[in-house]
Amino acid sequence: MDGSGNLYGTADYDSGCGCGVIYKLAPGPKGRWKYTVLHTFRGSDGALPEGNLVLDDKGNLYGGTALGGTYGFGVVFQLTPQVGAAYTLSAHAARWRRIWRCCRATANFRSRSA
Repeated sequence: MDGSGNLYGTADYDSGCGCGVIYKLAPGPKGRWKYTVLHTFRGSDGALPEGNLVLDDKGNLYGGTALGGTYGFGVVFQLTPQVGAAYTLSAHAARWRRIWRCCRATANFRSRSA
């Protein structure tokens, strides 16, 4: 959760290609939440996001995907807020499956200890 009360998460298959999305839930009137897709994965930049997102103090979100990317073994990504409502995704492709297992364990550990 950020300082404005927004929640961030990922969803598998919630996109046109079925590769998943990164979303934001913003508090709205009468206890309702506004759902906004921040990024739709296309496969080449990752697919099937897993694990928890990590939010830093600058508003960047970090996470990983199980599949997709250059080699098909997933990516570790950074989603950076831009001026207005835009975001930029930087994805770094894993060259072997073992790296994703390590990243997922680290992200889960960090989110539980926070």
